[in-house]
Amino acid sequence: MHRPLAMGIDVGTGSVKAGLFLPGADSPAAYASQAYAQEPVPSRPTWAEVDTERWRTALLLAVDRLPAGLRAEVGSVGVTGLFPALIAMDSEGQALRPAILYSDRRSTAELEDLRARGLDRAIERVAGGEPTPGTTSALSYLWLSSNEPEVDVQARWFGHGTTWLGAWLTGQIAIDASNASMTGLYDTRAGGWSDALMAELAIDPARWPPIVGSGRPIGGLRPEVAGLLGLPVGTPVTLAGGDTACAAVGAGCADSGQCFLSSGTTDTLCLCLDEFRYDPRLFCAAHALPELWLSMAPTMYTGGALDWCGRLLGTASEDPAELVLALAESLPAGGGGVVFLPYLMGERSPVRDPLAKGVLHGLGPATGPAEVARAVVDGGALAIRTCLDALRGTSEPPAHITIVGRPASSAVLNRARAAATGVPVVALEFEEATLLGAAACGAHAAGLISRTGELTEPYLRHTSRFEPDPQAVAAYERLLPLYTDLYAALKERNLFARLPHPG
Repeated sequence: MHRPLAMGIDVGTGSVKAGLFLPGADSPAAYASQAYAQEPVPSRPTWAEVDTERWRTALLLAVDRLPAGLRAEVGSVGVTGLFPALIAMDSEGQALRPAILYSDRRSTAELEDLRARGLDRAIERVAGGEPTPGTTSALSYLWLSSNEPEVDVQARWFGHGTTWLGAWLTGQIAIDASNASMTGLYDTRAGGWSDALMAELAIDPARWPPIVGSGRPIGGLRPEVAGLLGLPVGTPVTLAGGDTACAAVGAGCADSGQCFLSSGTTDTLCLCLDEFRYDPRLFCAAHALPELWLSMAPTMYTGGALDWCGRLLGTASEDPAELVLALAESLPAGGGGVVFLPYLMGERSPVRDPLAKGVLHGLGPATGPAEVARAVVDGGALAIRTCLDALRGTSEPPAHITIVGRPASSAVLNRARAAATGVPVVALEFEEATLLGAAACGAHAAGLISRTGELTEPYLRHTSRFEPDPQAVAAYERLLPLYTDLYAALKERNLFARLPHPG
């Protein structure tokens, strides 16, 4: 009799991934990814949302690419995804409007109202992070209740992307602790929804899902959905956690003091903690594993800036970042003579500024594609350096930073990250640590394995290590004050807010 396979599902920014994993193996039994388009709204440049039907369609296509024979052997499903992504749902868990994503910035007026009432500090202390448009989904809810009251009236539930997906898969409404801790309504230290915060914000706690830990399934696959996916009816489904929390599991980040970088459209630097710790520059969220927390420094668009730069330089490639990385490799760190602030969609950590914009400083007649590409790589590396400085505080630097996600395997990026932070970088050869972590949580909750490490540890043996190069370290030390002072000068003169808005 074959040992059951663990499935992971990851609804990411721009693609949905599905993988099948066999405990003890060091590579997936099968893996598939399906891209989906996130339609921008030109007339509303601060909005970032996606129709959940795009997620469902992409998921069905991704799963359909997995071998049917292997799908029949699945014994557990672990679900993760981009977080937070606020969704208003009816009583059955069907979305009533597009999901409002973490990068959305429409709720700045709601944030200012909270600040005027002094409620932002209360949310910080209890929930573990300063309220931030998009990233704190309570702000998205407050915007929705004011601007789309008809949706608010219709909605029975408000949750995140995995809440919606779990409801479709099983018919059960739930949210995990890591997702809940990014709402701004959750007591991240003690656990559970905060009745005090709900009352202060006039939010009905009965409309927010029951919190279910990643250690137990929320239910089994419904027959009609199992048929669509080609999976056994009743397969246990677990809400494993938000993508960053699951990446921590997949990266083996389960001990206090361990540090990893989840690399993708956004880069999120995380430090594992064995106690709740609040810092106003950061977010403290529940780990996917019990009795652990993550101090998180999420950037907004450092990874996305690579794709943006590739498109700016005119590549027709399906992966515009490839051109940028190739051009950047032709110059040393700082060799372009240009400084780049990667704040194309505002910034979250350690700078908290939804109005910030991307900046190329130092352009001249000799500036060409290679110089711009090098500046974009350097800017992303310096953003991670400032995040590490905030995470460390007065503590010793981590022994190394584990890199997971796309493009974790890029030698150009990893050399820049190691030099900018002064800390060795270890890149996992299997980049999909988030998917692996979700599968591991699902397998553990379903009783297929006794601990998540049974699934994840074989993958941790395959790594590439990058040591800080002394010359590059010196170059970044020279660039860092210019990088931070450039933002401070623009912010002080209110130059971001004074920019004209497109359309």
